[in-house]
Parts: sequence; C-alpha cells; structure tokens
Amino acid sequence: MKNLGMEHEEHYAAFCDCSAESVLITRFKDDEYKEIYLSIWGYRYPHSVSWHEKLRHIWRIITVGYPFEDDIVLNPDSAKALGIKLIEYAEGWIEKENG
Repeated sequence: MKNLGMEHEEHYAAFCDCSAESVLITRFKDDEYKEIYLSIWGYRYPHSVSWHEKLRHIWRIITVGYPFEDDIVLNPDSAKALGIKLIEYAEGWIEKENG
C-alpha cells in the first residue's frame, strides 16, 4: 500500500558513523508549511528491543502519531543558521586535515 502523505514530503537521512543512529530531515514539498523537521532515530534489531520499549513505541504512535521521541522543528531562519554552522564546522575540520 502506498503512503499518500509521503508524496507531499521530501526526506534526507544522515547516518551516524557508528551506524547506530540517524537524523531524518523532512520538509513539505509545497512549502505551505515553511518548517523543517529533524527526527533522531536509533537502529534496533528485532530481538533486542524489550516488550516495554515496543509497548512504549506503540503507545506513542496511538497518542502522538509517530514512534520517535526526538523531533525538532526548525523555521527557515533557524534551518539556515544550523546549515551555516554545520558547514562552518565541516570546512574547519577539512582545512585542518589538509592543512
């Protein structure tokens, strides 16, 4: 079954170097909502999650609509400031490496 809500969203996932977590960036394509959503996800193996954790995620889906807890919403100015800061940090590290 196709998720019709996904047609109106654009996603980008950045994965942790340790391969245990990721950050999912979501925005609406039509720009009706000028917000960017950052969601932090952790990878779990099917047999490593306790029943307590599973029930907690199910409860969050029922009450809130999504299983993750760490969700940050950025307006255009905040998103731009975050992007500039990330680029600044990355360029500084690259300059030091190539020094």
